Formats: sequence, C-alpha cells, structure tokens
Amino acid sequence: MTRVFVSYSSEDSYFVDFLIELLKFHHIDVPFDPSALRAGTSFTTAIEQALTSCDCLVVVVSHHSSRSRWMTREVSTFTAINPDRAVIPLVLDADADTNEIYEGLGLIQHLRCYESLLESLRELLRQLGQTLFPVTERRGVADRRSEDRRVPLGDRRKTSIEERLRSGISKAYHQITGKGDLEPLSRASEVGYLARLLADDNSPLLSFDFVDRRSGQQVRPDFATLEAIAFTAWWSNVRKRLTGAAYTIDDIIRDLMDTYVIAPKDRRAEERRSETPRRHKNADA
Repeated sequence: MTRVFVSYSSEDSYFVDFLIELLKFHHIDVPFDPSALRAGTSFTTAIEQALTSCDCLVVVVSHHSSRSRWMTREVSTFTAINPDRAVIPLVLDADADTNEIYEGLGLIQHLRCYESLLESLRELLRQLGQTLFPVTERRGVADRRSEDRRVPLGDRRKTSIEERLRSGISKAYHQITGKGDLEPLSRASEVGYLARLLADDNSPLLSFDFVDRRSGQQVRPDFATLEAIAFTAWWSNVRKRLTGAAYTIDDIIRDLMDTYVIAPKDRRAEERRSETPRRHKNADA
C-alpha cells in the first residue's frame, strides 16, 4: 500500500481533512498526521520516522504556507532522506509562492487546485496509482449537480420517492447527530459518518428496494458506494459554498435515483410471508 506524508499549514486543515479522508478511501495509507505534533517544541524523531517510511510527500501550498516553518523542515528532511521519492505540490491559491516554503520546490510540476480541483485530485491519485472515485465513475451517469434543484412542473414521477428518502435520511441524521439538516456539514469526518449512517443496520434506506439500473439486479448499496457518493456530493457543494447538510443529502438522493430504480418495500407482503400458513394452523388445531 502506498504511504503518503501530507505537509501543510494548520490554517489549511479545512481542506486537508478532506484530502486525508479521500486518500484513505482510495486505499492510500496516511500513517502520520503532522497536526498532532504541532504543539511540540522540536522537530521530533516521530516526524522523521514518518517521513522516512513514506513513498511520497504531498505539500499543500497556500497563502498560509510561507509562515509555516514546520513545512519547510518537513520538505527539507524528506528530500534529504528520500532524494529519489516523489514530492507533489498541491497549490490552493494562484499567487502562492512554492519557493517560499523550500527553495527549488517551484521547479517541481505542481497541481493547480485553484484552476480545477477535480482534475488536480484526479491527477494526484493517478500519480499514486489509483483512480478517483472508481465506483461512481463506473455508473456512467451524467452529473446532475449543476441542474436546477426544483422538480419541473410536468415531471412529478420521482417526487414521492425523493421526498420519502429525504424525510427518512434527514430524520435519521437529526436523531444521531442532534443537528438540523440546514446546519453546516463542514468536516470530512462528518461526511464519512453520514455515509456510515446510510450503510448500517438501522439505515433509513432499508425501507426501500434498490435495483441496479445497469445489471437489473436487486442490491443493497454498500458502504464504499455510499461513501463515494457522499464525498462527491459534499465537495461539489462546498465549492459552491452550500455548506448545509441538506444540500449533500439532496445530491446523495439524486445520485441514488440515477443509479438505482428505488421503490418502497411492500411491508404487507413481507408480513404475509412471515405468517404461519393457514393449513399449518389447522393441522395444529
């Protein structure tokens, strides 16, 4: 498994939290979170050991980076210990100077997140031997997140299912977190928690049957699929400054309905199947 050390300023943790979750989702090991040792007074042996063990150094560059002495020491230590291993600058701000962190870092090809975050993350994962969100890419369904969220007046076929899904997920989200769905969903860990909520044994999705549109098989969406859908929806909305959980929940539902034919479970049929057949009751009498 590829091991990656992420060097960043603590002021960019809003992005790095998401980045680390994304790497872990794609089976990339991030064995050390440097933020855990920022309070230390020296460049500890633990950091040096982590830098030595990693295959790649990802440097998150922003306006804040030039003020971080830790980043300078992390880059210089990694390049000294591992001169043949990859260093990948991930630049968040167009006018951030990578050379302010470490002289010569600007000569390394860097990924311009400020131009296209999607393409930058896709290229980062390609360089690490992975494919960005392979589960969602296999669906072959167009992205509908740029569309108007209102249901056209002439098309109400999906509205009932959408509303039942939205109601069930929002209610479960509130019961588990104590938060309303208009409160900000601001951390990647919270998105992962939402995905686990949808995949566990008390999931509101269990009230519905799911048939894969491509295979025609009845399935239950697994955690990996739900996590990929949730992170794609969340990050798309974060970029548009739509931080409320309701926006992510809404896009999760849209993606589910694009991927599956969804119908409420027939509870009466299940109850009938679970009852003792009448003839058996008569025989016992």
